[in-house]
Amino acid sequence: MPLNYVDPKNKSLDYFSAVTALAKLYRQGVPTSSITPAMVGPTAPYWGDLLRPGGGYSLFCSGGTTNDPLQAAYDLFGCFSLNETTALFIMDYFDIPGPMNTGSNTFLTHSSRHCTPGDQTRMQTTTRCRRMSGTP
Repeated sequence: MPLNYVDPKNKSLDYFSAVTALAKLYRQGVPTSSITPAMVGPTAPYWGDLLRPGGGYSLFCSGGTTNDPLQAAYDLFGCFSLNETTALFIMDYFDIPGPMNTGSNTFLTHSSRHCTPGDQTRMQTTTRCRRMSGTP
């Protein structure tokens, strides 16, 4: 299960609330270009606080780019309706739709940084790692 990351700028916003607000819209088929903060509601700032400012965010599903972090997040998660952890993995690991203020592995924490390539497979439920001196 992903970490329910709380927005440090607005402590009342968390991942599960923010993605639920998006899901209610993309499951109705609302196009990415129509998404506004007013449609999403009070969780809309979460995505702008999460992604680094500057625009040029990828529209993963529909193609192109946008300067709106809300539309970028909506577009990514809308591609994986009913499987939001896949979208979260893409965001967390590949910095798509754009780099996050929190860095990689914010939501899906794991200790694979010290594993050899043969030690893990993406779909395995366990990961075998060797302990390295001085690492958590």
